[in-house]
Amino acid sequence: MNVNKLNDELLEYLLASNFVFAIFFAAYMLFLRKETFFHANRAWLLASAALAILLPLVPRPTVLEAVPSLVLPTVDLTENASPAVAGFQWSELLFLAYAIGVVVSLGRLALEFVRAWRASKGTVGDEGFSFLWRVVLPADIGGPGPRSLADA
Repeated sequence: MNVNKLNDELLEYLLASNFVFAIFFAAYMLFLRKETFFHANRAWLLASAALAILLPLVPRPTVLEAVPSLVLPTVDLTENASPAVAGFQWSELLFLAYAIGVVVSLGRLALEFVRAWRASKGTVGDEGFSFLWRVVLPADIGGPGPRSLADA
């Protein structure tokens, strides 16, 4: 298989996947963002991600019989032709930009995960938050200790 054809197919898949996800996310932002059914919202977003991955893989019907074909005469330009120079491929530039965006986003995600993990090491902090199975309570709660608030 030709590398350029593979890159074009991958780029087409990524664009279709992002388009599907954008439609589902726009529907979420318009209709479900302010709802308090958190489990339904979470299910919608997870299903949107799964469908954004799977829907572009579903084969689309093609109607090749309805496309008229036109046969053009062959023109020979070999006498005055210069050596072939590889042209600029926009698909390669778009794929490179997408790959750089993925790497940068994954790097930022890993950095934020490490920061949240380090911040959740203590049981008392400046602000209260939870991360994974850890709960950090604010230092200014008062009372006998932060454990009693967590048990209440």
